[in-house]
Amino acid sequence: MKLVHKSIIRDGEGSVTLVPLTHEDIWHLYNLISVGDSILCKTYRRIKISTSGGGTTTSRRIMNLRIHVKKIEYNPQDSVIRPSGKVIGGNKFVKNGQFHTLTIEVKTKFTLYKSFWDSIAIGRLNLACNPFKTAEIGAVIMSEGLAHICLITDSMTHVKQKIEKSIPKKRRQGPSKRSQEMTKFFYHVLDGIKKNIDFGYVKVVILASPGFLIDKFYTFMLKEAQQKDYQFIIDNQKKFMKCHSSSGHIQSLKEILLDEKYSSKLSNLKATEELKLFNNFLELLQNEPDKVVYGFKHVSIANERKIIQSLMVTDSLFRSADLKTRQGYVSLVESVKKKRGKVHIFSSRHSSGEQLHQMSGVAAILNSPITGLESEDSDDQYSDELTESEDSDEKDDN
Repeated sequence: MKLVHKSIIRDGEGSVTLVPLTHEDIWHLYNLISVGDSILCKTYRRIKISTSGGGTTTSRRIMNLRIHVKKIEYNPQDSVIRPSGKVIGGNKFVKNGQFHTLTIEVKTKFTLYKSFWDSIAIGRLNLACNPFKTAEIGAVIMSEGLAHICLITDSMTHVKQKIEKSIPKKRRQGPSKRSQEMTKFFYHVLDGIKKNIDFGYVKVVILASPGFLIDKFYTFMLKEAQQKDYQFIIDNQKKFMKCHSSSGHIQSLKEILLDEKYSSKLSNLKATEELKLFNNFLELLQNEPDKVVYGFKHVSIANERKIIQSLMVTDSLFRSADLKTRQGYVSLVESVKKKRGKVHIFSSRHSSGEQLHQMSGVAAILNSPITGLESEDSDDQYSDELTESEDSDEKDDN
């Protein structure tokens, strides 16, 4: 997504001018634009023009129109969204209050106005405008004194940092000096990981080198994490995958990605993380039901008690036409994050997201059992009402 102009205030009003560049950008926009927003965009409009003879003729004109969004249609096959609503700020051809539908597709420039930019909307905007926020694979390719720290998206590999340091040979200055310089080199690499890899998005980090160098670095990294309480390493230890490379140069990364031994594992990790989490939830629901909750009411109670380990929310909930409902889910997400719970926003395009939506769209795995909840019948009634409201919103959007 290309960001042309930005003037927004967190939890306040503002506008952004955007140009979607990929099909994925259109999906981001579908999750960013809400009923109640307004959009200024170049569009076509058929207008009637009076002729000198007293008749009328129809002409198709290009013009800029701003509408107040009442409905949003999304066509995933053609990667097009069609916001529609009443015209505001009309012109001599189109009066205020007339209904119009805009078409936004790849390379369409438009300006989006919101009266309230909450954290979810800002997060979605940042995600769409920074393509490397969508990177699910990080990589550290190294040899003695050379390291490349990379992020890999579906379309490209980006070198975020190159680290070079002279490492003396054993014969010249002895093993002690060499060990000191290698330790300094490892510190630089660890700092590079900290600065360049966002573990909130990255699902796996490739660690690769010739020989046993990567094993030495991995041991060093875990020791430093324990001594200095680096939670970003401790919490994500399972995301690191050690591989063998022919060198520390960036070209070696291509060899790893093409190697079936590694590529199949990477594919599985990327595709199944959300599914594994949701299956874990279902298993606990069956065997230890007091360790999970679902439905906005019960999840909120668990959040008040500060016992949420993992919160799962479908992105469709943030497309609610009702501002109060949307703000309720935004507040829940922000509160769980503040209490150091992990938040997972499931895509409604994936099977796990569809399953979660069928269970009210919000659920949580807990750190400890929950007690004292209201009766199941009461909760089911509440969940049904909430789901009906959300389904109604989805129908309005489509």
